[in-house]
Amino acid sequence: MICVLGDGAWGTTLAIVLARKGFDVRLWGAFKEHIEEIVSYRENRAYLPGIELPDRIRPVSDISVALDGAEFVVLAIPSRFVKDILLNIRHKGLNISRMCIAVKGMDLEERKTMSELCAEIFPNIILAVLSGPAIAREVALQQPTALVCASQDSDFALSLQEVFYSDYLRIYHSDDVIGVELGGSLKNIMAIAAGICDGLSFGTNTKAALLTRGIKEMSRFIVARGGREATAYGISGLGDLMTTAFSPLSRNRSFGEDVARGGEPKRLLQESKKAIEGAHTVSAVKEIADELGIDMPITRQVYGVIFESKPPILAVKELMLRPLKQE
Repeated sequence: MICVLGDGAWGTTLAIVLARKGFDVRLWGAFKEHIEEIVSYRENRAYLPGIELPDRIRPVSDISVALDGAEFVVLAIPSRFVKDILLNIRHKGLNISRMCIAVKGMDLEERKTMSELCAEIFPNIILAVLSGPAIAREVALQQPTALVCASQDSDFALSLQEVFYSDYLRIYHSDDVIGVELGGSLKNIMAIAAGICDGLSFGTNTKAALLTRGIKEMSRFIVARGGREATAYGISGLGDLMTTAFSPLSRNRSFGEDVARGGEPKRLLQESKKAIEGAHTVSAVKEIADELGIDMPITRQVYGVIFESKPPILAVKELMLRPLKQE
């Protein structure tokens, strides 16, 4: 049995993928009413409407029941809730020996990646990170998708590669955990910037320039944090960036578009039923970049728009008018 923590779109999709492969899955959600609705309709109407859940998925709201006997745990909850939930699991005396992290974000309080946070709370845990360009609905509809699984434990990475792969889901493996993890976090910031371009009705010239410089910015941060530059240009970096920056289903891109069209960022975040990870991650990334002296002009402008009431058009002009330099 495999436990999936998180009954949002991505957690539900991963549970469906596993169930289709023949695994028994317990899908945990924090809100009993939502879990009861999923049980009643055999469908996650709030986050993944129209997709029927296989019989092998058992939705539960009791985390003790969800974890009992699990071979490994898939973590797929919004990053800002991860610390409290993991601490609650530890407080209850529940054991997690192996975890696959499918969260694209950072802990804002400690400015750590999810793997760093998990290792701190469960020192002996074996960890892997699953990331890449994957819109949940497209995966649930069995549209061809490629992801990467990264772990310092090669056996765990290889086993997860076998567990998740299918004729519509191709899995690569890597040992660059920090690089893969940061790619999934940083691309959300760039996707917000791409959405701002869309909201301002800029064309392909603008978005091409933004994303080209954006991936360079991502690679600088990844390398500074100990990851490999090549990872930034792989599936979990450039690949994920392309999907998130262009897809109409991307919540981060859509958030940026709404902001550029006059939406107040704080209100949009409060009203959204889905996690806008980039809007939360940008604070931690900016602080780390400032401390380490990493040049991240796009990140700083996105932060300014979201948290300092900077007009989006002014942010664009300031990026364009920076001192000239060699590529």
